[in-house]
Amino acid sequence: MKKTMLGVLVLVIAGGLFAQELKFDGYVNSGLGIVLTNTKVPDGSGTKTADPKITAFGVDSEQPGYRFRLNGSYTNAEGTAGARFRFQAQSNFELGAFSLPYAYGWVSFLNNIFTVNGGLVDDGTWNSGGAILNDDVGEGLGALVKISPIAGLNLGVGAYVITPQGGGSNNIIETPAGETTTKTTKFSDLDIPLDRLKYTVSAGYSMPDLFKATASFRTANQTVNTVSRFADADSEVFSGNETSKLIFGAQLLAVKNLTAVLEVEADKLEDTGADKDKDNIDFNLYETIGYKMGDLSFGLNAVQYIRSEKDVDHDFGLHLNPWISYAIGSIVPRLDLNYLMAGKALTGTASINSGTGDITLPVTGTSYHRKVFAYADNGDADNLSVIAVRPSVKFNIDKNTFIEIGDLFAFSTGPEGAFADADDAKKSSNINNVIYIDFVWKF
Repeated sequence: MKKTMLGVLVLVIAGGLFAQELKFDGYVNSGLGIVLTNTKVPDGSGTKTADPKITAFGVDSEQPGYRFRLNGSYTNAEGTAGARFRFQAQSNFELGAFSLPYAYGWVSFLNNIFTVNGGLVDDGTWNSGGAILNDDVGEGLGALVKISPIAGLNLGVGAYVITPQGGGSNNIIETPAGETTTKTTKFSDLDIPLDRLKYTVSAGYSMPDLFKATASFRTANQTVNTVSRFADADSEVFSGNETSKLIFGAQLLAVKNLTAVLEVEADKLEDTGADKDKDNIDFNLYETIGYKMGDLSFGLNAVQYIRSEKDVDHDFGLHLNPWISYAIGSIVPRLDLNYLMAGKALTGTASINSGTGDITLPVTGTSYHRKVFAYADNGDADNLSVIAVRPSVKFNIDKNTFIEIGDLFAFSTGPEGAFADADDAKKSSNINNVIYIDFVWKF
C-alpha cells in the first residue's frame, strides 16, 4: 500500500506543479526536557534517587520527542476537484523515517452540494472544537461522501478499512492476535468482509456568529486483532484500533472573544446488548471555556469520566484545568493548574538509568499539549489523584517561530503501594518534574 500511496502522491504533485496550484505548509517542533523524580532505585547495597533524565520534549507536537510535518493541497481552477496529503516524521520510527497520516483526493458535484473523498481520508468538518477531546469519530483509508444541501448544514457517510493513528501508523494492519506475523500491509493476506469495516455517520449545522452543533457516530473498526472478549463464542467481536463511539458537540459563537464548547462522548457501544456478558460503556463529558480580554486570556477545561460496567464498580473521574496567560509584547507568560481525581499524571514514559539497569517511569505526555493526564480507574482500591502546576513563558520570535520554556511539576497520590519503589514498598505518592524548552517553526 505504501508504494501505491506514493505513486498517487507523485501524480498529484506532478499535476499540481504543472498547473501551479500546489500549496505547502507545515512545521517543525522539538525541544529538551530534564526529567526529575523522587523515585528511589537500587544503588549497590542501598538505594538512591533516580538520576535526572534528559529527553527530547516536543510540547506543541503533543508527544515526547519531535515532529516534522509537510502538508500539501491542490485544487483545480474550477474548484471542483483536488487533493490533500501530509508527510510526517516523528520519534516513532516503526514505519521508517516518514509516514502518511493522510493522502486523499476529492471531487465535488452540483455546485459543491455533493463531495466524494477517497484515499486515506482526514476531514475535520464535524470536529466539535473542544480543547481536550477536540475530535469527531475519525476517518481512515476508504471513502467519505459529504452532502451540503443548504448553507451551514453538512452531512456525511463514510466507510473505512484502516483508522488513522496519531503516530502516523496508518499503513499497517495488525493480523489476529497469536499469529507469528503481527503486522502486514498486504490486504490480500487478510479476510476483510464488508461487515468488518468501520462506518461513520455525521451531521453538523452552524450559524455564523451564533452556534455550531455536531453529531458523529462510528461503528467499531473490526479489521484488526481478531479477539473474542465475551464468554459466548457467538458474541465474538473484533477488537480493532477503534471502538464504536457517539459524540455530540455544541459550540457558542455569539459572544466575541469567548470560547465555549460542550462535548458528550459515549464509547465502547459495541459492548452492549442482550447477547453480551458485560454492559460496558464509557461516558465522558468535556467542557471548554475561555475568554480573551485585550492581552489577558483565561479559561477552564474540564472532563468528567463515568464508567458503566456490569458487576464492576468504577471510580468517577474528574479533571479540572484552569489556566491564565498575559501577553507582554511578544512574551507570553502562562500558568496551568491541573487536578485529576481517579487519574494518573504524565501519560508517557521514559527510561531512567538506575545504576543497575533502566526503569520506566511516567514522565511526559503523549496525547495533548498541556493535558498530560489520563483517567485511571483503580477498581475497589482508593482513588489515584494528581495535582500539577505548569508555569511557562512563550517567546514569539516572529509570527511563525516561538520558543517556550516551562516547568511541569506533578504530585500524585494513591493507595498504599501505588508508587512503590526500591526504598518503600508501601509508598503512596510520587513527584515528577519536567523542566523543558520547546521550539516550533511554522512555514
